[in-house]
Amino acid sequence: LALLAAALLLAAPGKAATAGRAALAGALVGLAALVRPTALFFLPVAAAAFFFAPQVARRDRFLRAGLVAALCAVFVLPVTLVNLRATGAPLLVQGHGGFNFWVGNSPSRDGLPSVRPGAGWDRYEGEALRAGHRTPGEQDRYFTRKTLDEIRSTPFAWIRLRASKLVWTLQSDEIRDPFSFGFFASQAPLLRFLPG
Repeated sequence: LALLAAALLLAAPGKAATAGRAALAGALVGLAALVRPTALFFLPVAAAAFFFAPQVARRDRFLRAGLVAALCAVFVLPVTLVNLRATGAPLLVQGHGGFNFWVGNSPSRDGLPSVRPGAGWDRYEGEALRAGHRTPGEQDRYFTRKTLDEIRSTPFAWIRLRASKLVWTLQSDEIRDPFSFGFFASQAPLLRFLPG
């Protein structure tokens, strides 16, 4: 979150839209994406901020936006290549992208990370495999198609879900992560020194 916030501050209007700032913003979005792949949704925002910056000469706009994208790719592409080598599927940062898309966007769900590890997780996560989808890429596509089909069949439920998620974004309670940071910190002592 801190990396993403720093990237967006670098791209904020009124700041000098230098090539160095564009490169740093892209690198920070890339690093943030390694931790939270949803940070990639902010890549076009950061690139557009540098592209449309009023103080950037017209001929330099594509260069600034390209630097944002290129420096992000410097951090994301090695992970994508490792995933491709390991799974045979071009998974950008992590597997389960389609599953996470379903958890957060299915009109039949609450849009929150409420699927917890254990029996519930195994039941849902194994659904694609039970439907005959063997590779991680096939499983991602299964959940993505399932979600889009559900959205098409119940668009008003999906719009209500969007409104609900907007309320969750603006309210003061923190949405729980599906994993216990305390548990992982107890297993990896280095994590105990992280802020927060």
